[in-house]
Amino acid sequence: MTFTLMRHRSAGLAAAIEVLRLQRDAPARLLFGRVFGRSTLTHEAEAWYRQATAEIGVGETLARLPTPWTVLHSVPTGIAGHQVDHLVIGPGGILTVVLRHGTGDDISVPDGVLVVDGSARSYLAEAEGVARRVSEVILTRMPLATPVRPVLAFVEPRVITIREKTACVDVVDAGELGGWLQALPPVLGEADARQVVAVLDSPTTWDVTDIGGRVEPIDADPGTCVPADEIMARFRALDADVQAAITARTGWRVAGYAALVVGPIAALPYLLDRVR
Repeated sequence: MTFTLMRHRSAGLAAAIEVLRLQRDAPARLLFGRVFGRSTLTHEAEAWYRQATAEIGVGETLARLPTPWTVLHSVPTGIAGHQVDHLVIGPGGILTVVLRHGTGDDISVPDGVLVVDGSARSYLAEAEGVARRVSEVILTRMPLATPVRPVLAFVEPRVITIREKTACVDVVDAGELGGWLQALPPVLGEADARQVVAVLDSPTTWDVTDIGGRVEPIDADPGTCVPADEIMARFRALDADVQAAITARTGWRVAGYAALVVGPIAALPYLLDRVR
């Protein structure tokens, strides 16, 4: 299947490509591993897997934005190692969304510095860089109707504390992103939004010649390119395997706890008889 618009590019595509690349030499799980829930992911692939699933989940949330919002996913910036996880255009402006994992973390921004569980991180500068790149791309084709607004969204943080609003980057909980976007004051008119979408939705803007066709080499043969829809199908199959392993491990853990509780209870009558 070949698509002609960037909006048809799947959320999490770039991260899914990295997962499959890192998994291609992983040994197959044997029956013992499947029964006891051994993880199917290599250590190197785990972070990319979490990123891909996060992008897919947020992509599903953004897909529920009403008209006239438009969302593009996994947009290549032309700079190695960088992409726009989600590019959102609507009444609230032109926004680049960079996702980071924050599961259970305390996120704070004291004095304009992003701190994750007590450690400073460079995520604000990264988010600004992505927005700057999108601005440059737009300016090569049309004037900017409104500045591109960088957003840094954390997935499942424990808490986000903004002591001082950063000058450029909005730091938000990814779970609240849809509502946050719709609550933004309108800064982009419909006519301007349509022009921006026409530019950003075009594959030629990003030097992408085939959105859903031959994408990246992820198989052992470096000359073999895999269609984007097949990449996502492979990732979904891998995800199902990962979830099955988690379920199996959880089942064995529950069974172990049950044995610890039931064992002594079952032995209680015998112990009472011995006492008597």
